[in-house]
Amino acid sequence: MNKNSLFLQKYFVSFLKAWKIFFEISFPGSEYWNKYIDYSNVKYDAIVLYSIPLIGMMLGFAAFAVATAVYLFFGAIPAAVICSPIFIIFWEILAHGKDTNCMVGAIAEKWAAFSRKKLGMEEPAYKGSNYVFMYVFMAVFALRVFCLVFLIYYNHFGWIVITTTLVMSIQGYLASDDIKNQSEIYIYAKVRDQRIMWVITAIICAFFSEFHFLPVAVAYLLTLLFGFKMKAYLKKNDVLNGESIGIAGKYAEIFVLIIGLIFITHIN
Repeated sequence: MNKNSLFLQKYFVSFLKAWKIFFEISFPGSEYWNKYIDYSNVKYDAIVLYSIPLIGMMLGFAAFAVATAVYLFFGAIPAAVICSPIFIIFWEILAHGKDTNCMVGAIAEKWAAFSRKKLGMEEPAYKGSNYVFMYVFMAVFALRVFCLVFLIYYNHFGWIVITTTLVMSIQGYLASDDIKNQSEIYIYAKVRDQRIMWVITAIICAFFSEFHFLPVAVAYLLTLLFGFKMKAYLKKNDVLNGESIGIAGKYAEIFVLIIGLIFITHIN
């Protein structure tokens, strides 16, 4: 294999490995290189970890570009109304909706359990959990779209990049560990590598902050703290797995979007 192929195998294949950890749909044009992905080979897992915030930035910037084009050609209201649901749907398509389903399912089940207890019903007799799931799913979807509508309407496209970057970073952090061969841990990375990933994330967030550093710092630090606390909790209870990582990512997404909504409400 020539030097160019070795370079691609080291960096591009590591990027693809990071992509496939979180998304069901393959990266465009990656069919040939997918065969080189080896989940048992952790030699370049540090690069895999570094790629994760870059993937978030790339996805966010794609939305940034589309929102900017629609905003310039059609105006603020059409851009906000058209782009917001499309971006959310596209994000769900990438992961086949599994993370949102896990989060909504967990919320719905807790609510159904509370309702059964309050009504004094046995679990088999209570059939409302499916309706609860639907209501919670619609509420979560509407909340995400609502936040994006205002962000796009007020021309704060950079916050979309910040959101996707932070979401990917917290999931990458939860999916990494400095101990090899742990079940459900996808990325072997030393503590130093995990810190570097957060530094990369901070640089990306600062770059797209539009010089509004305070709200970005708040979103970044809260996401960082949430990641640390969540990882400690999940490891302590031995439930650090793909489902819990996806749920944590969705919570982080909603938190960051709400912080963005508060931020634009304050400055506008």
